Amino acid sequence: MDRKEFLKSLGLSSAALMAVYCLGTVTSCSPAEENPTPGTPPPNTGTPTGGGTTTGGKIDFSLDLSAAANAPLQTKGGFLYVDSIIVARSNSGDFVALSKSCTHAGTTIKFVPGSNNFNCENHGSNFNLDGSVINGPAGTSLKKYSTTFTVATNTLRVFE
Repeated sequence: MDRKEFLKSLGLSSAALMAVYCLGTVTSCSPAEENPTPGTPPPNTGTPTGGGTTTGGKIDFSLDLSAAANAPLQTKGGFLYVDSIIVARSNSGDFVALSKSCTHAGTTIKFVPGSNNFNCENHGSNFNLDGSVINGPAGTSLKKYSTTFTVATNTLRVFE
């Protein structure tokens, strides 16, 4: 092989490598999905009782903690979802109700008993029991709802 043939073979190889490199770069620059689909929430969905409402207007519903569907709230660290709200029982035994959608990308959050806070598994945002942001990327607090527990009837009311 003489010098001309050698350089010619290098040129073709370089061109082939550049084509593969450029093709990979172009396809990897496609826009990222800005609004990922929220994950499927865990199956423990509470059952509102007492004629309350969770849709339209103001939130106002009650949960009978004696009902099997609401059993997660009978123990500290338990939580469940009622429509657009996550209701949790903190490690101290207090009840907390927040909007269940992360303010960053809308993913359903979950209660983490070990850290006694709320977490979005999609991008890692964490929220305090009052809904305030511990760390982002979320920059806005979760909406917090008032709760009242009536011992005599074992009923938890969630309202605005």
